[in-house]
Amino acid sequence: VEFAIRLPGKSDHGNDVVWLPIDAKCPQDPYQRLLMAQEAANPELVELESKQLEMMVKREAKSIKEKYIEAPFTTDFAIMFIPIEGMYAEILRRPGVMDTLQNEYKVLIAGPMTLSALLNSLQMGFKTLKIQKSTSEVWKVLGEAKTEFLTTSALKGAPDSR
Repeated sequence: VEFAIRLPGKSDHGNDVVWLPIDAKCPQDPYQRLLMAQEAANPELVELESKQLEMMVKREAKSIKEKYIEAPFTTDFAIMFIPIEGMYAEILRRPGVMDTLQNEYKVLIAGPMTLSALLNSLQMGFKTLKIQKSTSEVWKVLGEAKTEFLTTSALKGAPDSR
């Protein structure tokens, strides 16, 4: 795996760490052949090379699933990073490919821009969870202080109203 992002918190099985696997794939040959077919304005060859690219991406997704998705140690999905935006767009254009990758292989694909957005979203989500946890802890402490104050006041009698 190219990268694994350590996610905060514990898994359901008590592991201290859960990893999000990210593997970079760049099926350069089928993509280059697809570009040449597009330049030659050959629709049959374009379709053939598009299918070749699709098959290679599915093979890579299957490989990622088999090698790197190991719940509860990892998330139950992985990310396949496609480093070329144009290639990423070609993969997205193929009908049903995204659904197959996500449902059958539990792999999301991401291009350079989408990976950045995805990682920023994860970071913001975990910061929000941390803030919510801290806020609930503050409210718990305030509730305990209020209870303690009321108990102490009741034991001492009502405070003077001077």
